[in-house]
Amino acid sequence: MRQPLYLRCVTRIGGFTLLELIISIAIVAIVSVSLFASLNVAIKARQGSEEILQATRDASVALDFLQSDLEAALPPGKNDLSATDNATPQTVGIFDGSSTVSDNGFRNDHLIFSATVNGPAHDAGDADVKLVELMIKQPDNPSLGREPYLLRRVTSALVNSPPPQADEEIISRRIQGFSLRYWDGGQWQDSWDSSEQNNINPAAVEVTLDLQPPPGRPGLRAHCRRVVSLSTAVPQTDSTGLGDPGSVPGR
Repeated sequence: MRQPLYLRCVTRIGGFTLLELIISIAIVAIVSVSLFASLNVAIKARQGSEEILQATRDASVALDFLQSDLEAALPPGKNDLSATDNATPQTVGIFDGSSTVSDNGFRNDHLIFSATVNGPAHDAGDADVKLVELMIKQPDNPSLGREPYLLRRVTSALVNSPPPQADEEIISRRIQGFSLRYWDGGQWQDSWDSSEQNNINPAAVEVTLDLQPPPGRPGLRAHCRRVVSLSTAVPQTDSTGLGDPGSVPGR
């Protein structure tokens, strides 16, 4: 008697080989690295743009402050600050700007002038006319950091003898250069002494601020400039050889 014939069917289940898995993992790794590199470049570009904008905003705020002070500058000359009739007129009008170059090659200018500006409240009084000084100063207090800053020094109650101690304010930090130029009606001058300029103020002042770049980003340096017209400027006559102070270049 013949035995029954059995047929056995074997079904093979497909899958990935080890080589295919390795190749897939390598492709995913390459794509991930490319995406990370692209994203990292975009993040750094955004950070750089934000740092530049922040530095520009800081410089713009400082320039607004300086413009307000300069526009309130008083003409040089003798002004009676006392309320009594027998008082001796005192010379409070002054506009004296000097220019120097610091070790880093940037300008480190200094300006002192009289103006009707606001200042910190002082115990000796808060007179309308104040003496304003603008300069770059290196911090001598660790709490102020290590970076130079733009200092505003205000002296009030000028009629007191001796004058009270000046109050200091920090206008902007990370200042690398502070440059001032003065328009005399015909050309720009790097310095100005009202006593040598027929006892007048310049027609305009060009203020330039250079802010230090952020750490590790030497190319991100903010350079901001503004020209401020002075309303107290006295028009020059033709005999001086100077032009009309109302025509200021760069505005």
